[in-house]
Amino acid sequence: KFILVTHSFYTPDSKVAVLVFELMLADLGRLIHCTDNRYSHSHIKSMIYMMLSGLEYIHLSGIMHQV
Repeated sequence: KFILVTHSFYTPDSKVAVLVFELMLADLGRLIHCTDNRYSHSHIKSMIYMMLSGLEYIHLSGIMHQV
């Protein structure tokens, strides 16, 4: 449902896998802290739902991640 395009995938060694995704024009932190933006409750709920859905997916798939 919320898919990013993967540009490349490589393993520099046998313990690490690196995924490279498309460049986003803004990151979530910048969007949240921008004082020009006023988000409705439904927009905030939608962003939180997308983040938690993605996190649940990678956890259920057994994928380790770094923040």
